[in-house]
Amino acid sequence: TRMYKELLDFHIFEGISEQSKERIMKIPILYKEYEAEEIVSFFGEELKYIHFILKGTLKTTEYSIQGREIVSSYYPKRSIFPFYLLYSGAQTQPYNITCFKDAQVIHVPAT
Repeated sequence: TRMYKELLDFHIFEGISEQSKERIMKIPILYKEYEAEEIVSFFGEELKYIHFILKGTLKTTEYSIQGREIVSSYYPKRSIFPFYLLYSGAQTQPYNITCFKDAQVIHVPAT
């Protein structure tokens, strides 16, 4: 389908075998559209997905002891994250993920 084609167009999948592509096409992906300021996931939630951003921008935010928002990172179109958390063994989100600019995202199960 179209969503799997868009997923396989990401640079991380360049040069993979046809057999690998067929396996990826069997993964139950989740496609969602988000509006600016919409919450994608909350601090402390289980890390369930790798996010492939087709359009727009997501941001990760943390909060200071005084409650001030601190933007950790912005993830624009064609970004993929949070590999670094998954590979470090993290089980939960260490920040909130919010839509910064209207976005289209493919969520791929992390396990």
